[in-house]
Amino acid sequence: MMAEIWEKRRSYFNHAWLKNRLLVGLMKCTRVASGEVEDADAWRSLANLIDEWGRMRGVAAAVLDFLQERIACEIIPDANDVSVFGSEVCIFLMEVERQRWLVREQAEKQHSESRAALASLDRELDQLGAALALEPDAPPYRLQESIGAASRLAKSISRLEVPRDIILG
Repeated sequence: MMAEIWEKRRSYFNHAWLKNRLLVGLMKCTRVASGEVEDADAWRSLANLIDEWGRMRGVAAAVLDFLQERIACEIIPDANDVSVFGSEVCIFLMEVERQRWLVREQAEKQHSESRAALASLDRELDQLGAALALEPDAPPYRLQESIGAASRLAKSISRLEVPRDIILG
């Protein structure tokens, strides 16, 4: 059941916020900066997205923390599975699945790459936010770098999976 909650958080962060809000806002500002689009609120909207980053960074970190927990620890079987198969069988099956996942998904490598991508976006948004604070209506100089960092994180987070934590279901 925890894997389902993790997947919803991962999806919310990656699709609803990172791709559909932050990246869209960054790309919109690129078009505004190039003169393709006029939008007097573009920079203020971007500043608001950067302000939201503090909370969203926490969501991303929680997604990666859960992934790290799955890498490091055995999966506790679901009570319904235990009632059907018994504790020892469930623990064995969950561990076989976890070990298979570790190898198949290269989970440690994926986790490391995602942590690096998160740190990179964090640095870029800090710099972008500082530039916007100094000149709220001027195009910040690191817009393309922020788009690149956000795209790398989105790609990395999209590839993440965790093993199921239930046998039946």
